[in-house]
Amino acid sequence: MNYVYIVDTYNNPSLLRLTQAKVWYNYENKSTRWVKDCFTIKHIDEVKHKDAVIINSGDYAPIGIREDYINVTGIHDLRALPGMIRFNPDHEYNTNKHPPYKRGDKQLYIIENLYKSVIQSRNLIYLENTDNILCQTDHKNFYSPASGFRGVEFLIANDIDQFDNIIIYDRCKRQLDFAKWLHAQSVLPDSVNIELPYYGKYAPSKAVRDFWPRYHKKNIQFLELNLFDKPTFLKDSFINASNIFTYEPNIFVHGWDKCKQSRSELVINNSTSTIKTTLSYLNS
Repeated sequence: MNYVYIVDTYNNPSLLRLTQAKVWYNYENKSTRWVKDCFTIKHIDEVKHKDAVIINSGDYAPIGIREDYINVTGIHDLRALPGMIRFNPDHEYNTNKHPPYKRGDKQLYIIENLYKSVIQSRNLIYLENTDNILCQTDHKNFYSPASGFRGVEFLIANDIDQFDNIIIYDRCKRQLDFAKWLHAQSVLPDSVNIELPYYGKYAPSKAVRDFWPRYHKKNIQFLELNLFDKPTFLKDSFINASNIFTYEPNIFVHGWDKCKQSRSELVINNSTSTIKTTLSYLNS
């Protein structure tokens, strides 16, 4: 994977956010696994790493280019490379404006998939998890997103009774309400009937099912919460931030620089706690 530097050539914030999102995610909204980190610069003299690739804001590197420039040695300026897909630098990219492309254009396909992901994320229920944050902790309070069963699996891996407070949070009220409804069931149902949009399959493990009566009896707090609002957590807490700061809709809405900044501010404002994310270097 590479350090990717984006030259903010056009001073178009929405174009920059689009470029940042599509550095991390491909046209199908799946991880490109091409990036260690990306940085916004005004001039190539600002590149600080000895091994890196450089693109312009508005550039999208398709898989052929990514495969040719993976784990690079030295500085590789890809801005004039044939095959790079380029977006109109004068357009304001947001879900309320139709992109300036016609059917059949690669740019339109990429943007429509991204916009669908962003719009669905506002009301999306995750039935399973895309992170794998499981570890031991000595903290006295526990926070976890309402998606899937990762929070319950974390409580299985630790001692549920060690926590003074267990808080299940989410910015999506629909997701939170679903988690609250599940918790109210003394035994997990064999199936659930929910309307779209949702992601994944409802398939709790045997370990989760066996543990559920104990989880059901526990006093669990359900909290509508957005980590980008810089919340202050209870002291001495373990916070599973999952992939919230690397989630494609969040990168497009807030920008990658804001995602990193928000995570850093959250750590500073909650110095007695541990905030764990899916991107390892963000945990330092």
